[in-house]
Amino acid sequence: SEEESLFLQTVGNHAVFVNRAVYFPKRFSEIRDFKYDLLFVGSENPFNVEGLHWFFYKVYPLLPKCKLVVVGGVADSIKDFPGLKKFPHIKNLAPIYQKSKMVICPLLGGTGLKVKVAEALSFGRPIVTTRWGLTGIAEKKDNGCLVADEASGFADAIYRLSQDDALLVQKEQEACTFFEKKFSFGKFSRRLDLVFGNADSMEDDADSCSISYG
Repeated sequence: SEEESLFLQTVGNHAVFVNRAVYFPKRFSEIRDFKYDLLFVGSENPFNVEGLHWFFYKVYPLLPKCKLVVVGGVADSIKDFPGLKKFPHIKNLAPIYQKSKMVICPLLGGTGLKVKVAEALSFGRPIVTTRWGLTGIAEKKDNGCLVADEASGFADAIYRLSQDDALLVQKEQEACTFFEKKFSFGKFSRRLDLVFGNADSMEDDADSCSISYG
């Protein structure tokens, strides 16, 4: 992750560090016909299971009449709740993202970049997350996310995004801009050019590639 690259620069000697981040195709949409308020996408790993259990027992009771969809293997690890749809297996994620007003990432732990966050940004979706959801991302602000670690704050962030159209649009725009800066194919290709010694790309991407010369 970018944060790991920044740390290694402080202890590495005579080395060049290049952070080859994940990338996604851009899949922004202007569709505003939301069917779900919240979306979570994830596998059945322990951090996802733990985070969703916290969400459903601590946060969800504070959100009456909320419509949530959970996609991926983790859906088999949670019981049924009012307003919840579960899809353990789905072929195409694009329609689900387009129909969801925002994405949640209620993780309570974990290491490395959260790919689910980068994927949500590729669809231009705003994200409500704990601080763990931003692990691996150096920029903690202006990234399309609202961050809260307490249950009441997490619920409040969701409520504000659901009720304030101006805030929702602001976070959508932030998500799109941040995705283009960090996780787009163009950014990825410039980093590959950097690895293979393209000087022009090196100058263009020097501010975000974690370059260190010893």
